[in-house]
Amino acid sequence: MPVSRKPFGHAAVPVVLPVVLSVVVLLVGTACSGGDTAGNGGSGSGSGPGTSTTSATPSSPATATASPTSATSTATAYATTTTAHKAPWKDKNADFGYVTKAKVVSGGVQFSFDRATWLFAADVPAWNKANPTHTVEPADDYAIGNVSKKLRAFVLVTGAKIFGSIILSDQPESKKITAAQFVSRVNSGFGGVTCWIYHQYGGLTGNVVQLEEQYRP
Repeated sequence: MPVSRKPFGHAAVPVVLPVVLSVVVLLVGTACSGGDTAGNGGSGSGSGPGTSTTSATPSSPATATASPTSATSTATAYATTTTAHKAPWKDKNADFGYVTKAKVVSGGVQFSFDRATWLFAADVPAWNKANPTHTVEPADDYAIGNVSKKLRAFVLVTGAKIFGSIILSDQPESKKITAAQFVSRVNSGFGGVTCWIYHQYGGLTGNVVQLEEQYRP
């Protein structure tokens, strides 16, 4: 009978190796299972759902940034007119006040604006009741209420429509004038010209696309 060439002590090797490998696989599997549990716990430090939630975050700023651009692009521009408004106080976008200190800047003419309230004689009693420390007396059939002397700075854009009256164009009827004429007359020391201004997108803020002097006898 042939004698085996392998030492007797090596016969157990094929049995031991699978057992060792099984132990290693079991340990690795347990470690991986623990990592997933940490990830699912919401700490964001491991792989899995925690990481996917974090990676989705950068999309939020992109959406937020796009919103203002979209809103601006869809804003309705104020429709200017070829002649001055006959009853500007009926236009909710008409901003009334005293215009002073105009100067040419890049993009148009910057001017100071002291916002006020145009009142008819019939409006005066209600105004005086609501503003006992800033009462007014009607002059002819109108009055001007002014609670605050705060000055705001607006830009009359290049190409804006400007209509002058007594102060800006030396006549009662509204007349279209140039930006240069506007600057010259406003800075002539009249102490403020009562005007209605119309902002680029309506409301009471933003650049101005139309300006009309309010005639006062």
